[in-house]
Amino acid sequence: MKKENVLVIAPHPDDETLGCGGTLFKLKSEGHYINWLIVTSLPLRQKNFEHDSNDLLKLEKRNMEIDKINEFYGFEKTIKFDIPTTEVDRLPFRDLVGKFTKMINDIKPTTIFMPFINDVHTDHYFTSRAVLSCCKWFRYPSIKNILYYETISETDFNINPVDKNINLNIYVDIT
Repeated sequence: MKKENVLVIAPHPDDETLGCGGTLFKLKSEGHYINWLIVTSLPLRQKNFEHDSNDLLKLEKRNMEIDKINEFYGFEKTIKFDIPTTEVDRLPFRDLVGKFTKMINDIKPTTIFMPFINDVHTDHYFTSRAVLSCCKWFRYPSIKNILYYETISETDFNINPVDKNINLNIYVDIT
C-alpha cells in the first residue's frame, strides 16, 4: 500500500478533531503521513502598547494545548497561519489563496480534509473558499481527494434556505 500524504485544514484548533479526528487516527495507524494546518490564532489586544497579560496567558495556554494535540496525533508538520480568529474574512482573498497555495506546494498532499463550505462560521466559509480556489486539478497533480468534514456546531447551524446542507456520502469505520 502506498503511503498517502494527508492534510487536514482547521480554521480553529479543534476543528480537525471534531470534524475528522477518528479518521486521522485511522490513517496514521495505517502508516499515512498526516499534516495539520491551523488557520487562526487568538487575537491579542493592546493596551498602552503592551499586550494584556490575560491575553498572553490565554495564548500561552492555547499554544500548550496545540503542542499536546500535535504530539497526540503525531502530525508530520503543523503549520500556523496565525490569522486572528473571526478575521479570516478581513484578509484580502488573493492573499489568503496565496497562503494556501504556498503551503500546498510545500506539503504536496494527496488528500485534503477541510470544513464544509456552507458552515455558518465565516472562518470556515472563507477557509473553504480559498482552499477550493487554489486546488484545481491541473495545478496540483498530487491532490487526489478533497473532502469536507462535518463540524456539528457549525455545519448544522446554517438556516439560510439558499445554502445547501452538507450531503454526507463518505463514512469511515473507525472502530
